[in-house]
Amino acid sequence: HGCDWKLIFKKYFHGNRSLRAISNKWKQFKNESWSKEEDKLLFDLIKEHGMHWKKISKLMNRSHDSVSKRYEKVTHEKCEKREKRLTYRDRKKYNLYENYDELQKLIDKYGRDWTKIAKIMNRSKNSVLKQYLFMEIGQKLLK
Repeated sequence: HGCDWKLIFKKYFHGNRSLRAISNKWKQFKNESWSKEEDKLLFDLIKEHGMHWKKISKLMNRSHDSVSKRYEKVTHEKCEKREKRLTYRDRKKYNLYENYDELQKLIDKYGRDWTKIAKIMNRSKNSVLKQYLFMEIGQKLLK
């Protein structure tokens, strides 16, 4: 039914609730918290289907927006955790300040598509991500 509130109103609520109440309830439902099992399922489905949010949202019975935003949030949280664990040895191992300008230009062009950037730079996704995190740490320290 999508967000056809009038159809939902007629078919399921028989006039017992206002359209606004139904719409608000949907927004609450859509923004419910995620369990660890749902996070695991989300990443399993991404491995299986790629980032096809429409398909994944149907399989998870969640909105397209909710699924894609959850992926971004969890991924960002993982990056923050990794950032805290990086050491000087990591920086030396991966030559993380090498190609700073090239990486910055690719991030400006492709955003955080680490797979694409890694391919262009002929490096692993993990190596590129670590370089990015060190760039971010360096910028924070300069402020």
